[in-house]
Amino acid sequence: MTRVNLNPMFEELHGKFGDVVFREWFGKTLMTRPPDMRGIVPTARQLNQRQRFRLATVYSRMAFADQATRSLYAEAAAERRKPILSVMIADFLHAPSIDELDISAYEGRIGNPICVRARDDFLVQTVQIKIMDTDGQLLESGFAEIEAGAERWKYVGQTNISAAGNIRIQALVTDCPGNVTDKETTTAV
Repeated sequence: MTRVNLNPMFEELHGKFGDVVFREWFGKTLMTRPPDMRGIVPTARQLNQRQRFRLATVYSRMAFADQATRSLYAEAAAERRKPILSVMIADFLHAPSIDELDISAYEGRIGNPICVRARDDFLVQTVQIKIMDTDGQLLESGFAEIEAGAERWKYVGQTNISAAGNIRIQALVTDCPGNVTDKETTTAV
């Protein structure tokens, strides 16, 4: 490998240039040959990841073309000091998470709250609550509202549920690219 000392004209140098690849390794810029991938068959996981990255790239192009979405991502990219497309791609590749599904105050009555603590690397778009009986029959469904200044969403029961026995409560969290994460719990009413 060749060691490269860059002058101020070329502060950073990355990527392939002709038959040479420039990369950073432990804070130093190195110049190497590109890897020889002839005869190497990618694994199923590698092919799956390549497909996910292709879809992330398509999403980032569509998000970039939409002025409102682009401005949201531009603000986050400026705060993180990262390129806007990398923030868009990262958002596509990372689904939201549900840290807590709190049903301690829910008794199956109108006005009883269900709270969800959800987060995403960019933005949680929606939190939907579904209340079902043990057979999967939908009893009630709706969207939670975010509580001001918190990563907590609150859903208020809209109907009195008279199901005898257990019910299932499911929270579905969606981010901007449409990734969905769900969490479910069972309780008696």
